[in-house]
Amino acid sequence: MKKDEIIIDGLYRIKKKDLKRCAQVAAKAFLDDASSKFLLSANLTYKSLFNYYFVIYNAAFKKMYMFAESENINGFIIIAPLKNSNLSVWDCIRAGALKIIFSQGLGIVFRSLEYEKNCNKAREGIASADSWYIFQFGVLPDKQGMKIGSKTIKPVLDWFDSKNISCYLETQKAVNVNIYTHLGFLLKLKGTLPDKKMSQFAMFRSFRQQ
Repeated sequence: MKKDEIIIDGLYRIKKKDLKRCAQVAAKAFLDDASSKFLLSANLTYKSLFNYYFVIYNAAFKKMYMFAESENINGFIIIAPLKNSNLSVWDCIRAGALKIIFSQGLGIVFRSLEYEKNCNKAREGIASADSWYIFQFGVLPDKQGMKIGSKTIKPVLDWFDSKNISCYLETQKAVNVNIYTHLGFLLKLKGTLPDKKMSQFAMFRSFRQQ
C-alpha cells in the first residue's frame, strides 16, 4: 500500500473514478505497442486492451501514484518506488482479473508473469533500490504533438530532482529513446521482450541537483 499521497505541482492527481478514462487513453495509445502485442497476442483489440488496463490500473491505484496533465486526462503517468512497483497475481485478481482470464485464457497470466520477470531482470544492475519506476506514461494519439507529454512528465522529473530521486523506465519503441534522452535519461540496455523478437530499451535517469 502507498504510505501517503504526494502532490506534484502542475499535475492532476488521478482518482479512482478516473481509472476508466485512463484505460481508454492507454488502449488507444498502446494498441500498436510491442508489449500489448506480446501480452494479448492474437486477442489484441481495443476492447481487450481496455479491459486489461482497467484491471491493471485498479490494482496499481492501491500501490502507485497516478497523475495527468489535467482533469481531462489526455496524458497520464504512473510512478512508484522501485521496491513497490510489482503487481502480484493476487493484486490483479482482487482488481477483477478473473474476467480477463475467463475471456483470454490462462495464457494472459503466463505472458504477464514472463513480461514482469523480463522487466525485473533488465533492471538488475541498472536501477538502485531507492530509485523510482515510471510504470507507464502515455498520451492519446490525437493529442500527441501538442506538448501534453511534456506537461505530464516534466513536473514528475522536477519532483524527482527536488527529492534527489533517480528513476528508471522501459520502452519498446526506438523513437522514444531519443525523446527520453532529451529528458536526461541514458540508454542502459537494449534487450528484447520474452518472445526474443520485439525490442525493449531500458533507460535510467540520475536526479539533477537543484
